[in-house]
Amino acid sequence: MQQRMIVLKSSDGETFEVEKSVVVQSKTIQDLIENNGAGSCIHLPNVTSDILVKVIEYCKRHVVTGVMNCAKGTPATTDKVASEDLKAFDADFVKVDQKTLFDINTAANDLKIKNLLDLTSQTKAIKRVEELFEIYKIRREELLTNLALVRKYETYKTRRDELSTNLALMRKYKSYKIKRDEFLTNLALVRKYETFKIRREVLLTNLALVRKYETFKIKRDLDEK
Repeated sequence: MQQRMIVLKSSDGETFEVEKSVVVQSKTIQDLIENNGAGSCIHLPNVTSDILVKVIEYCKRHVVTGVMNCAKGTPATTDKVASEDLKAFDADFVKVDQKTLFDINTAANDLKIKNLLDLTSQTKAIKRVEELFEIYKIRREELLTNLALVRKYETYKTRRDELSTNLALMRKYKSYKIKRDEFLTNLALVRKYETFKIRREVLLTNLALVRKYETFKIKRDLDEK
């Protein structure tokens, strides 16, 4: 029996003739067909043609697999192979850039295609975790650099009292020329001390990020297990 065809029109004006059994995976389109009949063109104002192509591709693959799984007398091994093939298809389907994934997710939400919405939402969440991991990885390198600076800061911190004493002595010196070399050395220490004092707050922030990173890493390892 020949399938009834439904015409879908994207937001940029392109039309697609698709089998009804494919498009009714969308609850939105199914409701439109039931309310208005299947004779007219269904306009999708929020879905561009390139995204609609991807949505149709997904629905076609899933409706074919669904029909195969519902066929009478289908061996269990065949069902398992079909299910594994569908999982592989889904995994490849979401291997797109972040914008395309977001647009497909939005379209799935607008068209009320539950399986596609679940798939893209889960993938978005995973990619977000991966992005956060990369951020913490970068921050880790920054932290290692800052830890080296901390060691220097602690060294200068211990010399603070000595520096203050030397600065007091310099005020008493009547002859700047005699103590010129010592003054220049202490002045350099003062500048470094002030620099490390400014960067102290940055360091404390980065140390907090390290703790978050280590917590995240432990949770990620547990999830992988």
